[in-house]
Amino acid sequence: MENINEDSVLRNNVKKSKMPGISVIFMGLIIIGMAVVLILDANEKNNSYIAVSANIFSSEKDYQAGKPYLKVRYQYIVNNKKYYYDDPEKHFERPDDVITLKYNKDNPKDLYISSYYIYYIIGCGVGVIVFILGIIKLVSLTSKNAEKIIVGEIYDALTCVGGRKFYIRSLDSSFQLLPPEKTEYFSYFSNDYNNFQIGKKVKFNAYKYREALLADDIGNNRMAYNINELKVNDFIFYK
Repeated sequence: MENINEDSVLRNNVKKSKMPGISVIFMGLIIIGMAVVLILDANEKNNSYIAVSANIFSSEKDYQAGKPYLKVRYQYIVNNKKYYYDDPEKHFERPDDVITLKYNKDNPKDLYISSYYIYYIIGCGVGVIVFILGIIKLVSLTSKNAEKIIVGEIYDALTCVGGRKFYIRSLDSSFQLLPPEKTEYFSYFSNDYNNFQIGKKVKFNAYKYREALLADDIGNNRMAYNINELKVNDFIFYK
C-alpha cells in the first residue's frame, strides 16, 4: 500500500453545523414568547372588559362540502348604541340566540373573545415542542461519537441498478476474523469495482459524517450499518 496519512483520511471528521438546532430553539422561544404575550393580554382583557349580552341580528346560509351551515352576526348595545359581531364559527347546528361578549369600555367595538384563549394555549404548546426538538437536535450534534474506526474486509456484494452493494465485516487490528458475537457488518453502495473487490481489506471511519445506523438486514439475524455517506477517498484500501 502506498504511503497514506491515515489521520487525514479517518479522523478529519466533517463537523455538522449547530446553527439548525440553535435556529429551531430560537424559533420555539419566539413562538412561546408570542403565545405568552397573547395569554397575558387575554387575561388582562378578561378581567377588565365589561360583559354584555349579544343577540342574533342576522344569519346567512352557506355550504361546506355540500353541507349547509349558518354564518351569524350578533348585535349588542352599549350606551344605547348598536354594535355588531360577526361570529367566525360555522354553525352546522342551531346557534345560540344569545351569547355573552366582553367589550372595552373605551372602545366598545374592541371585543375579548374567550374562545380564542385555547388557541393561545395551543400555540404555547407548539412553541414548547419546537423548543424541545431544537434541544434534541443540538444535543444529538454535540454528543455523537467522534469516530468509529473499522478495520474490515469486503466479503460479499449484491448487484444493483447502477452499481453494487458491498458488504464489509469488521476484523481485528491484525486483519484476522473476529468471533461472530464481536463482528460488525457494514453496507456500502458503489460502482467503483476497481477499489471494491471481494477479499480486499479496508479501513474507514464509520462516523466520519454522522453516526451510522443499523439499516440493512443481511440475513441470519444480522444487521449492517449503512455507510453510503462515505466517499471512496474516505476508505484506506489494502491489497
